Parts: sequence; C-alpha cells; structure tokens
Amino acid sequence: MGSHTYISGNDGGGIVSGYHNVVIGRYCSLSNNIEIITASSHNKNFVSVFPFYSMPHSFCFDKKKSREFTKINPVRVGHDVWIGSRAVILGGVGIGSGSIVGAGSVVTKDVAPYSIVAGAPAKVIGHRFSPEIIEKLLKIEWWNWTEERIKEKMPLISGGKVEEFIKKNEK
Repeated sequence: MGSHTYISGNDGGGIVSGYHNVVIGRYCSLSNNIEIITASSHNKNFVSVFPFYSMPHSFCFDKKKSREFTKINPVRVGHDVWIGSRAVILGGVGIGSGSIVGAGSVVTKDVAPYSIVAGAPAKVIGHRFSPEIIEKLLKIEWWNWTEERIKEKMPLISGGKVEEFIKKNEK
C-alpha cells in the first residue's frame, strides 16, 4: 500500500480482503468493507464448480492440486483513487490514477484514469476532467512529489484550481 493511503470506516478501521498480488498506490482513500478478490479455484469448465482440492477441511483437499487449480489474478490500484464502501474489485483489474469507484460497485473491468464508475457491474458514469486535462495531470504525477512540495502546492491541489495547477506544474 502506497504512502498516505488510508482505509476508513465508522470506527476508523476497514477491511480490504484478497489473497495475493494487490498493489495500491499513494494517496488513495479506501472506505470500509472493500473486498479485493484475487484468487479463484472455481472452474466453470469442470463438472462441478466446487473447489474440492482447495478447501482445507474437504475430504479431497490436496495442497499441491490446490495451488495447481487456484488462479491468481493481480489487482493494481493507481494513485489518488477513492473507493467507496462495500465495493468489490475482482482479480485482474486495474484502476487508473485519479479514479472514483462508487459505494457498492462491483468492478469487473479496468477503470481508465480519472474515471468515475458505479454499479454492479461497474460502468463509467463520468470523468473527473476533460481528456486534455487528464493527460496533463498524468504527466505531472503530483503523487510522486515530496511532502514538502505537496504542502507548498496545497492551495492549488485542494482548491479546485485545476487549470492553474496544471499551468504552474506542467513538465
């Protein structure tokens, strides 16, 4: 999990669940009860979808076969992403920097940078900025700046002056 990323909830905590290979960028805001599901041992092409080999208490449990039949699909969450409460992120998905995932959404496909998605399955319901502004913000990569530089630029970062921010920080 990247620096300054946090998980919140009513009690100040939250749950992100998953098995392996989850990368979360810097300055992300993660609400409570998010699920990131990276592993699956349910094969739709078998006679049964039950994960016989993967269940430790199953009469057919086999550690070696469990690894063989369990598919790991990594998840990558970019920087400055806001994920609403009870969102589910399925394996193999990438969420682009600057994106917003609405509460209760089920993300089954990649989310482009600065997109706003919601629903089950999640669909694009908007974009935070125009394509030109998004391209410039992605080049600036403010999330890789030092804390001192971010603090210095805070009036523009948190002040809604997007075009002025870009003008003063374009590479």
